[in-house]
Amino acid sequence: MIAVGGVSVETAEAFIRAGAVALGVGSNLVNKKAVAEGRFDQLTDAAKALSRAVQEARR
Repeated sequence: MIAVGGVSVETAEAFIRAGAVALGVGSNLVNKKAVAEGRFDQLTDAAKALSRAVQEARR
């Protein structure tokens, strides 16, 4: 199962524990305002947080 829609740092663990092998993340990862402002550090931070949540859920 690949979970898409509603995937965020807060929900990633539940999706993984429910059996998802992958997560499709959109607007919860790529903030349009941050992109427009060139704040790519915010995108990096969001990606790292999501990655950590998935790693924790898989332990």
